[in-house]
Amino acid sequence: MHDVIHDMALWIGQECGKKMNKILVCESLGHVEAERVTSWKEAERISLWGWNIEKLPETPDCSNLQTLFVRECIQLKTFPRGFFQFMPLIRVLDLSATHCLTELPDGIDRLMNLEYINLSMTQVKELPIEIMKLTKLRCLLLDGMLPLLIPPHLISSLSSLQLFSMYDGNALSAFRTTLLEELESIEAMDELSLSFRNVAALNKLLNSYKLQRCIRRLSIHDCRDFLLLELSSISLNYLETLAIFNCLQLEEMKISMEKQGGKGLEQSYDTPNPQLIARSNQHFRSLRDVKIWSCPKLLNLTWLIYAACLQSLSVQSCESMKEVISIDYVTSSTQHASIFTRLTSLVLGGMPMLESIYQGALLFPSLEIISVINCPRLRRLPIDSNSATKSLKKIEGDLTWWGRLEWEDESVAENFTNYFSPRYLADSGIKL
Repeated sequence: MHDVIHDMALWIGQECGKKMNKILVCESLGHVEAERVTSWKEAERISLWGWNIEKLPETPDCSNLQTLFVRECIQLKTFPRGFFQFMPLIRVLDLSATHCLTELPDGIDRLMNLEYINLSMTQVKELPIEIMKLTKLRCLLLDGMLPLLIPPHLISSLSSLQLFSMYDGNALSAFRTTLLEELESIEAMDELSLSFRNVAALNKLLNSYKLQRCIRRLSIHDCRDFLLLELSSISLNYLETLAIFNCLQLEEMKISMEKQGGKGLEQSYDTPNPQLIARSNQHFRSLRDVKIWSCPKLLNLTWLIYAACLQSLSVQSCESMKEVISIDYVTSSTQHASIFTRLTSLVLGGMPMLESIYQGALLFPSLEIISVINCPRLRRLPIDSNSATKSLKKIEGDLTWWGRLEWEDESVAENFTNYFSPRYLADSGIKL
């Protein structure tokens, strides 16, 4: 944010300068200066950030404080024991990316009005059992953390919990299926983001009607003996992000259509079905981001034609994949016209067998970036003179691949050459 815009936003938040201490943003070196702490008594929102913050004041008087951010303070290792003693009204506590923090601050269980805690990207090793006392807690974020010890029955005791996120890094293994049972038991639960390393735990999620309705981000990685991923129409109604990494045995992905109310399976489709596609245009509108990396036995991703609102697709190191979408199962012009209409970014890398993204030309009305690295057999892009006419910004790839592409005619080749930007394996940033 530009400094002028930043200062203007603060000024408005401070009631046009009438209450200068209502919102405090502090970037400090070493210790937080004592003269600044005296103004905390009036503050309702405080943001502390800075790579060099090492120490906080002992017992600041923050009787009006409602929101506290202590973010990206990578030198900060601990909080003073009495730091939270005089913060009776605090509702939001964000400690994310404070990388050296290894335990929750003492006294956090006394913050009885706390509704939001973000510990993402910290080194906290255990949630203390005392968190059970936070009966108003609605949001708990634990993304990008090392294996975290959560005492039994702790999560299920948080009866007001609506959002729980344990995504990227803190994967659920077999012994964590009990955590899924606790999440399922919370009546208020509405939104989940979870990572899995174990098929048994994943199956627990996929067999629970409630958990599938709550899932927003799902990551699956390093699952051995994981041959088939069957997503239900329930989960596709709510899922926003799907990431699958390093599932070496995964061969197939398909969609199952659930009966109304989630009571039983109506039908399962391993290839696109016109009836399901018609429903997907009405219901499967949440899925925005898909990443499939290092699944060497996966042959195609034809099921993606159900993802009518997909915006970002990254497929890398799927060595057996010959086509992304198989045209054999697209049976009507309506189905054809609906493929990838919201897609803005398409990234393909490290797939030596890939010959086709899709065998016909697509409109791609929203597409901005195409990146193709190390896919030597891909000789045609699914684009023509009508594709991405107002949206395209860049096509990335190596020069040899670009020179071998086949086009509808010379004028189309010349037009898209204007968007081409050469990239090479060494500087591509593509995971291969």
